[in-house]
Amino acid sequence: MGNVTDSIYSGVDFIIPMADVCFIEKKIDGALFVIMNGSTWNAGFDNYNNAVYMTKSEAERFLKCWYRYRHELESENIVNLMGDIK
Repeated sequence: MGNVTDSIYSGVDFIIPMADVCFIEKKIDGALFVIMNGSTWNAGFDNYNNAVYMTKSEAERFLKCWYRYRHELESENIVNLMGDIK
């Protein structure tokens, strides 16, 4: 596993430990639901409990940090076909 330079996202409204992110749901309007390891499915509401909702402006900043984090974490195990991440 690679070394990461920053493992915590500290944004305008949220502080999120990257290792606790399970997956991300992108919405049509550019917003995100960040599903954490502790999030649970609520069948009654057909949605996740305790998911983080981010508006488009915060989502763009979060995704940049998330992509860098995953790239650094998995850099030894992936083939880079796109060149360096800016």
